[in-house]
Formats: sequence, structure tokens, C-alpha cells
Amino acid sequence: MIVRTVPARSFRAVSRAAFTLMEIMVVVAIIVILAGVSVVAVTRYMEQARVDATHAKLKTIETAVSDYYNRHHEYPANLEILTERIGGLPAYFDRDTIIDEWGREIVIDPNTRHQGTDRVLIYSQGPNPGDPNSQIRNWNP
Repeated sequence: MIVRTVPARSFRAVSRAAFTLMEIMVVVAIIVILAGVSVVAVTRYMEQARVDATHAKLKTIETAVSDYYNRHHEYPANLEILTERIGGLPAYFDRDTIIDEWGREIVIDPNTRHQGTDRVLIYSQGPNPGDPNSQIRNWNP
């Protein structure tokens, strides 16, 4: 009868029961790199979501302004008028609707009209209030 013996594991394999500091540092570095890249991407998408939400508010406000014009035969001087009850009728919307996603008021300019139509200019200052290219408008003049 032949008996075979299984060689014992090497001393290094038996004594190694945890990760080394270098292995842990590599894993942490990879996680930090992935987190940094994802934060940049998410920030970009969140800014675009704010712009899109402001566009949606502008559409809602433009509809209310058009209805106001049809009832009163003039455009409101400011959007604050649309948040108040007029002649027993309910307000068109609440105050939060005329605040853009950056916390600034949306503005109406009843003197500026779209070419060939009666649409008035309604706009938000956008993410950079000092930059005219940053404005978000219901139409481009």
C-alpha cells in the first residue's frame, strides 16, 4: 500500500491572514479617483437639471401671463401680480414659481416683444447673474 502525503502549505501562506498596508492604500486610491470623477459628472448634470427646471417654470409663467393678458388686455408690470388674488379669482401660482433654481426672481419685460408675435420677454438671470449669456429666456431675441 502506497501512502501519499500532502505537502504542508508554505509558511508564508499560512501566516498571511490580512491585507498589507500597500494593498489597502491602492484600493483607497482607486475609490478616491472614482469618487472624484463621479462628483464632477454629477455636478454637471445637476447644473443642467437646474437650467431645465427654470425653462419649465418659464413656460408655466408664460402661459399665466398670456391668460392674464386675455383677461385684462394688458401684460402684468411684474410677476408678483400673478401670485395675488385678482377680482375674487385665485392666484395663478404661488410665490415659489417666480423664483428660479438659484434663488433669484424671474423677471418679465412687458416692453420687449418677440418679433411678429405678442410674446413678452420672461427671463431668469441664470447661474451667473452678471453674464448676459447666462440668462435663461422664454425666447431668444
